[in-house]
Amino acid sequence: MEKLTELIATRKVNYSEDLAVILVSLKKVELKKIVDAHGLKGCSSLNKSELIERISETLCEVNRLKNLLNTIKKESLNALKALSNSSYAALESTDPVDIENLVELGYIYPVLNQADLVFMMPKAVKEIYKSIESPLDQNKTTTSRTVRSATGKQMPIRVNKVGRNAPCPCNSGKKYKKCCGF
Repeated sequence: MEKLTELIATRKVNYSEDLAVILVSLKKVELKKIVDAHGLKGCSSLNKSELIERISETLCEVNRLKNLLNTIKKESLNALKALSNSSYAALESTDPVDIENLVELGYIYPVLNQADLVFMMPKAVKEIYKSIESPLDQNKTTTSRTVRSATGKQMPIRVNKVGRNAPCPCNSGKKYKKCCGF
């Protein structure tokens, strides 16, 4: 919770759904923290505008967001779905750890709305989020060994696991462990 408080203090932005405007308003130190949170390599020598471009590209990667959504609790996904359909939301029913991860990675940003602290999702991230068919259906179902079919029978789930040294499924050309394997 202490880390979330620190993130809110340093990442608080003026309301704007334009990702570039949000990123420009952040200090270079905060941009580097977003880069580090994503595990992006080769960014230490980039200037602020190059960091912004790299972060924008990273936040718009569908597979990266899908992987993140698979780690989030259902209550948090419900709050994110509401946030993706509105300008901002309080996210009160959301797990603080999930909020912390989303703020740290740059998918949502804290905003002061009068005296209330709310969170907003940039338009580019909303579009990527909405392009994912149904994050709520994907969450946690792939981790169990069986699911119930419409008839009530338990059916096994087949999950194609990606090995750590296999090429990343996001087609970045990197190994999974150095890209989306967090």
